[in-house]
Amino acid sequence: MARYPKARSEFVAAIEELSLRGPYFVEERIARHRGRFLRAVKDVAPGESWWEVRHFFTHDGPCWAYLPEHRSITQFAWGHTLEQAYLNAILKHVS
Repeated sequence: MARYPKARSEFVAAIEELSLRGPYFVEERIARHRGRFLRAVKDVAPGESWWEVRHFFTHDGPCWAYLPEHRSITQFAWGHTLEQAYLNAILKHVS
């Protein structure tokens, strides 16, 4: 059970709005510098292409991170909203 059920449901709603492909799982984690966060990862077999979304709900700055499925580098794109992180990822990883 998630510690923050409202944040989790908003997190899932934001992911569903983007229509990211494939089944995924959501988990709660903690980072040393940014605190607790929710993480969604495309559920695939080892070696297959995957995407990842993170939301640091206790962080003041850009709190959404997105790592696209088909990427040229392994760095997250950041934004104040998931949509902003998604668009930043397009600019960062496609160009």
